[in-house]
Amino acid sequence: MRKQIWAVLFVAMILGVASAMAAPTGDGRPPDEDIRKKIVGEWHADITKTNFSAHASDKFEAEGKYSSTAELEIGVRHVTISVEGKWEVKDGMLKETITKSSNPEYPPIGLVTNDKVVRIDDKEFVYQDDRNEMVTCKRVK
Repeated sequence: MRKQIWAVLFVAMILGVASAMAAPTGDGRPPDEDIRKKIVGEWHADITKTNFSAHASDKFEAEGKYSSTAELEIGVRHVTISVEGKWEVKDGMLKETITKSSNPEYPPIGLVTNDKVVRIDDKEFVYQDDRNEMVTCKRVK
């Protein structure tokens, strides 16, 4: 009987550790490893603000490379910007560094963004950008 109790307690402890490892962090963010796995692929976001709108497509590769194209409408102007760079995840933050830009003046090569990953799953990726605005992306592939 005593062996059975210890066996049940051992299994419960293992399950507890496993679920804690897969659970969101203490502040509700997904674990870094989950973000790294789930972010790989193509995402699309439509952003509408008071003075502009954007249609953005982002592609994240497993090797830490990314590319992004955004079609911006600023008043009556229509601008397309493409960038390439590298990405990494640390402490729930997605860091993107631009290494190539279709318009080197903006965004400039070397520009770094740090976005807080709020939620990510197989269909949706939500982050808070460095201006504290929430952005929702939908998986394309």
